[in-house]
Amino acid sequence: MVPIQHLLILVLLMACSHQGKKGHLEVKAGKRPVWVNEPGHYCRQEFICATGSASSKMLAQAKAREELAKFFQVRIESKMTHQVVHDGQDLEQAAKTNTVQETYDLEFQEKVDSLLEGVEVPANYQDGEGYYALARLRKKAIASLLKSRLENFDQSVKALYLRGSRLGLNRALRIWEKRQSVDEKFQLVRGIGFPAEINREKILKKRAQVMAIPFSLHLEFKELKTQGKWKRFIAKVLGQNGFQISNDTKKNYHKVKGSFLVYPLHLNVKGFKRFRFSLALKAISPKGLILGSISHNEIAMGRNMIDAYERSRASFESFIEENIDQINLE
Repeated sequence: MVPIQHLLILVLLMACSHQGKKGHLEVKAGKRPVWVNEPGHYCRQEFICATGSASSKMLAQAKAREELAKFFQVRIESKMTHQVVHDGQDLEQAAKTNTVQETYDLEFQEKVDSLLEGVEVPANYQDGEGYYALARLRKKAIASLLKSRLENFDQSVKALYLRGSRLGLNRALRIWEKRQSVDEKFQLVRGIGFPAEINREKILKKRAQVMAIPFSLHLEFKELKTQGKWKRFIAKVLGQNGFQISNDTKKNYHKVKGSFLVYPLHLNVKGFKRFRFSLALKAISPKGLILGSISHNEIAMGRNMIDAYERSRASFESFIEENIDQINLE
């Protein structure tokens, strides 16, 4: 069975010549047009189309634009506090690499917003159930934007690959997976994929070589009211990235220090309480030099602290997994 999302994309990319003058669709009075349910049916080859429905014409057009925006699947990751102290060119370059991907995400969102401002709405329809609008974008403009996105991904992957750290290579793999999703869309609008200088196989091969080299460290973590859960979680993430946690305090290994703290906040709502949860994590070299740090904060409300904590826990887990490479352990 073909996944429904693939069917939708195929429908959006179908071409047909049932167009009226100046690109506007001719709709027979009283008859619901085919494009209401099959937007690709009347979409010319050079366009991608989508439909929207709502209680008013303006809202229907907005919904159609929103459906087109889903094609890009843009998500801005949580912003973070990032500090790097370095004593050499390698760490300085690593710091630049760590911030580049977030910058690209923000730039891509801005470009998508700009592109969507130029969406055409060649047809509208109304019946007893509401209003419908057909929106379209030129494939050429979409391909140009996706190409820029792919080039940014490739630049980040190459920098992380050349850096060669186990955390960086794992981040490169995560970026590669995102790249593949964008490349699939590029293939749909251009008919051919965008080649990458560094592919997944090269990343995996280099990661295997790096992971074969032992790397022990100390983990110190302060947390209140969470019974050591975050220390265990961070130890698990570090272990998945090829690090060994040592309890031998006589060894002068790299050190990862962190904390997870809870701060009650005022809330004038009966039966509910509000809290700020704060995570901080940093890496320290055997010489005592801070290599890098990350932090993340969430404000959550619940009937008690545990309830509020559970509402924010997944956000912290995702943040750690996505950004732990930015403490620059290697």
